[in-house]
Amino acid sequence: MRKFMAILLGLMLAGMASVALSEIRAPYGEGQIGYMAVVICEKLTVRESQNTASKAVTRLNFGDWFITQQNAGGWCDVFLNETDGPTGYVLSDYVLIDPSRYVTDASTVVYAWDDVQAKKVGMLATGTELPIIRETEDWVLVSLRGASGWIKKTDMDKVTSVYEMRNLSNLSHAQLIARQGTFTLTSPESLQWLAENFSYHSPVGAVNCPFEATLILTKMDGTVIQLQIATDGCHHFRTQNGVCYSFGNVEEALDKYGSENAISDQFWGLFGLETGWG
Repeated sequence: MRKFMAILLGLMLAGMASVALSEIRAPYGEGQIGYMAVVICEKLTVRESQNTASKAVTRLNFGDWFITQQNAGGWCDVFLNETDGPTGYVLSDYVLIDPSRYVTDASTVVYAWDDVQAKKVGMLATGTELPIIRETEDWVLVSLRGASGWIKKTDMDKVTSVYEMRNLSNLSHAQLIARQGTFTLTSPESLQWLAENFSYHSPVGAVNCPFEATLILTKMDGTVIQLQIATDGCHHFRTQNGVCYSFGNVEEALDKYGSENAISDQFWGLFGLETGWG
């Protein structure tokens, strides 16, 4: 898991540094001891036991992140760092566990519901990062301070959003543009492999891979998703927002083939290539 304290300090939801493009960031996924969770109400009391009458241990504020291992019976356990034990418990209705996050690239209108004719309930500053409660093809519902609001996706959001990357089962074809030429896939088996392995992705931060191939995924409804693929044998790709991810199920690759490099080998093999370098 990423260093917890760095996340806690770096991901406060107000006053974030400006980014180049609006961005829908993928969930962190499971870490070494659990999942990241974020507080979505103004104040949230951490209690000694799973009872609202139990002793208050500490209090968390809107936008605070913590680690949780268990969510059951309406309560989540709270780990404030990776080394100490659990601090206590919070009511799970007031947190989001492992959410996607929306980052604004400019002043962004928030609507009362998913319609541009709806009442405007707020204006977000450039670089604001908010956890996503729900996502549709055209909108994201974000958590505000004790409330929620809808943000209309930009065209770039639609191309590279987590929503699209999690819904690749209806691909019509795929095209790879590499040094060796341009290759097109239409076979159901190959498209199914792409859908499964690119839906199974996780952020990896900045990497030094050369992204010299382009993968264009086209869905049945005409939606186009364009990704840059690492050509050095790593199973990494980069979205048009510049965010890097790894694709494929690493545990499955290690179990079946003894190496996660098999993910990259299988990808290039779909197009009759050994690697992106050729």
